[in-house]
Amino acid sequence: MPEMRIATAQSKAMAYRELHSQWAAFLDGERDGLANTANLSSLLFHGLPGVSWAGFYFLQAKNWCWAPFRARWPAGGLRSTEACVVPQRGRVRTIIVPDVNAFPDYIACDAEARSELVTPLFQGKKLLGVLDLDSPTVGHFDEQDGAGLATVVDLLLKGSDLHRYVG
Repeated sequence: MPEMRIATAQSKAMAYRELHSQWAAFLDGERDGLANTANLSSLLFHGLPGVSWAGFYFLQAKNWCWAPFRARWPAGGLRSTEACVVPQRGRVRTIIVPDVNAFPDYIACDAEARSELVTPLFQGKKLLGVLDLDSPTVGHFDEQDGAGLATVVDLLLKGSDLHRYVG
């Protein structure tokens, strides 16, 4: 099994290249989508500085359900079992919420979350779920994070049988 390392690169671009390389090594020989989402949520939680929640929600019969995640548990616990920001069907881009308190209809999953990034998981035109990252820092995520996570999610979708767990 590959070793999980915290990104030590000086730039975000370098950190995501390092993360991408680690993730490719984790996927080598493992196609199980549930195992892969569990490993990826852990890799992102531990490998990206400033992340308080890294996990997945799967779409099951039009309802969102928790899937593997890693989180810092605040004193108040989680407030909801629904995805905080979910893309509308057919929407294929990452959503970056710089300040969740300024986002209309935001559903707080993590009481300490101040910013969020949500990347949809599509296989073909079918929405399987989302990757959700939270941070306790306003403005933590930017377009570099969106692009970096898109490459990681692409590897997940190509290297996993994730469709078995979504229906």
